[in-house]
Amino acid sequence: MEKIEIRINSQHDIIEDILKALNEVSIGIGIAASCDINVEKGVYSSTIVFTPKDREIKHQDFFWFGYFVGRDYKVNNFEFTIVSDKEKRKKIKN
Repeated sequence: MEKIEIRINSQHDIIEDILKALNEVSIGIGIAASCDINVEKGVYSSTIVFTPKDREIKHQDFFWFGYFVGRDYKVNNFEFTIVSDKEKRKKIKN
C-alpha cells in the first residue's frame, strides 16, 4: 500500500486553528491518531502534512472534519454551537 500524504496549505493563523481542532474535535482526534502530522512553516503561510501511520487515509474523513469545524467550531472558544431548527428558521426569516 502506497502511503499518500494529504497537505493543507494556508495562512499561519488558520493552520493553528486546524491544529487546535485536531486535538478537540472528535473526528480530528481520530485523524490525529491515524496520521503522523508535521507542520512546514513558511514566511507567509504554513503547510500541514498528514502521513498515514498504518492504513490508508480516507478523504471523506477530511471532508467531514472540515465541514463540521467550518460550521460549528468557534475558534479560540473551543466549543460548539448547537442551534435548534426553530432558531435556524428564525434566522432565515430575518
